[in-house]
Amino acid sequence: MAVAMDLSNEILHVFVDSHRTEMTLNELHQILANRITGITTDTVLRTVRLPNLFNLFNLQPISNELCLIQLSPKVKRYF
Repeated sequence: MAVAMDLSNEILHVFVDSHRTEMTLNELHQILANRITGITTDTVLRTVRLPNLFNLFNLQPISNELCLIQLSPKVKRYF
């Protein structure tokens, strides 16, 4: 679980560092892949879907190949 928590922090840092509140799964994966070698989109998606992170992220499937990840409105106002 410690690895998942570290990854969740990295995901939040990506949003904060880029000053964005939403991005596609592919964009997020590309940024994380530059920081963490060997990370897959499945790992990112599993982390975003963790029950303890449920209130932080909104997932919106756009198509079979595209998923939009948004920070929850409650989180947006803090950064």
